[in-house]
Amino acid sequence: MNSVNLYKNYRDDLENLVFGVHALGMKKTMIVFGGEGVKWVLATVGVGFFLGMILLGPTYDVTTRKRNPAMLSNQLPDCSNDFFREFIKKHHRYPNDIQWNANYTDFSPLSCHIRLQNIKQCLKRKQIQKIALYGASQVHRYGLQLAETFKRAGFDCKKTKEERRKPIHRIDRDYFAAGNKSLRSKMMIGSEYVCSGCSSYQIVCKSNDFNGDVVHIEFISTENVNTTTLILKNTTVPPTYEHFIFDVYLGKSFPDLNVFFLPMNHIKRHPVERFVREFPATLLPLVKRVKPPKAEFFFIPGTSEFEESRSAKSRDYKNKLWYGLLATDAIRKLNSVLFSFLESDIMNLNSKISSFLDLTEVTASLGHLCKDGSHFDNQWYYTFWKVFLNVYCHED
Repeated sequence: MNSVNLYKNYRDDLENLVFGVHALGMKKTMIVFGGEGVKWVLATVGVGFFLGMILLGPTYDVTTRKRNPAMLSNQLPDCSNDFFREFIKKHHRYPNDIQWNANYTDFSPLSCHIRLQNIKQCLKRKQIQKIALYGASQVHRYGLQLAETFKRAGFDCKKTKEERRKPIHRIDRDYFAAGNKSLRSKMMIGSEYVCSGCSSYQIVCKSNDFNGDVVHIEFISTENVNTTTLILKNTTVPPTYEHFIFDVYLGKSFPDLNVFFLPMNHIKRHPVERFVREFPATLLPLVKRVKPPKAEFFFIPGTSEFEESRSAKSRDYKNKLWYGLLATDAIRKLNSVLFSFLESDIMNLNSKISSFLDLTEVTASLGHLCKDGSHFDNQWYYTFWKVFLNVYCHED
């Protein structure tokens, strides 16, 4: 489809869409159409109409040249888990066509309206006391920015524990034994980590109001879906790190909210067939077996990489093909495979297993925030949580 035909298809909607910016005055904004790896960008000029909101804001209000802004905004459904579920039922994909605001501090799907939520009330309502984040170096950053998000929502957050790797690429058995000498004696170090900046950690966030609610955040370093970083000897637990984490380490105190950022930047280093074979046979059934019925589990797709941003340290990876594909294309393919495995669970209200927007599409225009080809400035990680939590906390 050429750009002329694409414009004709979207013309009626585009004539009415101008989205808010953070300061009054003329701003150049972008409407980006993603999906299937193709992006069409139309630049428009509009008048911004509201100042940035303080708490987890701003959210998007859509204005029009012809009608009252509130009227048009109300015509868009709210972005929520139920909306996503219905969208997937109809289109068999997430609504990955998204719009960024002018300074890339907020984004929203084009098909729904992100409504601002009270995060503190949400955590209390959903009885979230423990959150676990899984992944590699990206998630090290996501975790810190989740704590920053909670701080802005009215919590005091402090890091209370961190994994000490000796040497740096080997797992810290004392961290995961947590004082259990019997368990520590059964631990065996297996394969080394690839990531040097992925040490697990714990953060405690305490509400600064009179209720004093406490939320525990833990980042658990995970570089793939079926590894032997740490295994147990003389036990009935299968000899993989993932079985240790979910069967043993989290077995007696499973987190209420789990967000597993699939480390596609690591997984892409192996043939796609390996992920196709291992994810549905190892990690997914393991999570479904050990997860308590009320615990929620999100598998999050990988983000884009940027060849032009490769640092000197990573120059060997610049324009490198991973089994015939550049990094972002390889990650996009893995994200598509991930969704195919999760779709039936997402549609099942009782599974409590879900996913999110394809982050290759969401981050495709963030090259200016990427300094080394794969990792972003904190602005992205904080923005992700703003959007994710506003959707997650929406009461349908």
